[in-house]
Amino acid sequence: MLLRIFRPDGSVRSLQARTRFHPDRPDQPARMVGTLLDVTEREKANANRDLFRRLVDEAGQAIRISEPNGQILFVNQAYLTLTGHRRDRIEQHPYTEFLADPDSPAARAVAAAYAERRNWTGLLDVARADGTSFTALCN
Repeated sequence: MLLRIFRPDGSVRSLQARTRFHPDRPDQPARMVGTLLDVTEREKANANRDLFRRLVDEAGQAIRISEPNGQILFVNQAYLTLTGHRRDRIEQHPYTEFLADPDSPAARAVAAAYAERRNWTGLLDVARADGTSFTALCN
């Protein structure tokens, strides 16, 4: 259970409560044992993450975030609109599945940049869900 407490100094803390009842007879609790854990910082981090995700998702530019191995972690709504792909079809898949030509020189340059964990900027042909493609300036 998540609780909020208001301290005398005006600060608010979030606490996670866990309890267990120990009966002395069936349906007769004799004592309760529990813990309280201060989860204020975790709650703030979750709120900040959610805010960041909303901001990125509502950005007008297409955004794709990938792991160093090329696995796509996140795409925003503009990316989905531009490519016509569904989020569940893209996320957790290699970015190469969504290139018009995964063997192009530009695609090989991106793969090298991923392997060296460095940024890459250039033109890349991206595949749409309908089979067409477009050239995008990527970074």
